[in-house]
Amino acid sequence: MAKLTDEKRIRNLLQVYELNLSTKGSYAKIRKHLKKKYKADASEQASTMIPKFGHVCALLDEHKRIKLPEDIQVFYDEKVSEILQKIKDNPPPVREKPKVNIQDRLREKADKCICELEYQVDEVMNSDFKSKPSPMATIVKHQFKPMHLRFIIKWADEESKEWIESLESDDPQMKEAYGHFTITKRKKMIAYFNSVKECCEKIKSLTKKKSSVRIKIL
Repeated sequence: MAKLTDEKRIRNLLQVYELNLSTKGSYAKIRKHLKKKYKADASEQASTMIPKFGHVCALLDEHKRIKLPEDIQVFYDEKVSEILQKIKDNPPPVREKPKVNIQDRLREKADKCICELEYQVDEVMNSDFKSKPSPMATIVKHQFKPMHLRFIIKWADEESKEWIESLESDDPQMKEAYGHFTITKRKKMIAYFNSVKECCEKIKSLTKKKSSVRIKIL
């Protein structure tokens, strides 16, 4: 996959995160990023950082191959140093490892699948909307039972919402975030998310009367 280097597009993506993420959502992205990349527990320090840092963390987590513009890279490096120092000065208390219940395991399994689907979204965008990845193969690989596909369907609904709204919205911020994508490209992205939902419905229909089934991709 090609590396994302287009400065205008990167800044537009950051605006999308700014529109979509609440302050608490930004803190959650900081905690997730620090844990994933730096193996650091920022559960207490994340809320002391400005939301913009969470937007950059979200961008880096969701677009694996990316080169940040110089000013954003400097900002990110400064904030990483700042929060790691805060964690060092006030380390989190040692907690007992919580017991993982069935719902947590299902959510974790769904998150892994969603990460792979997000990679496909990146693939579509980085190919200038020419790539046509198959969500079916990705979803089937994780062997979900029908009732657990709701996590994937919910993700596809949430991700497609703004793409759909952008087709008719007169909101200036929406135009700034999506205006550089043609109507045709926006419809292609919406079609991808719809295909994810269609795959889920197809799997559900094929397994309706069975407790579990393995679907073979030919």
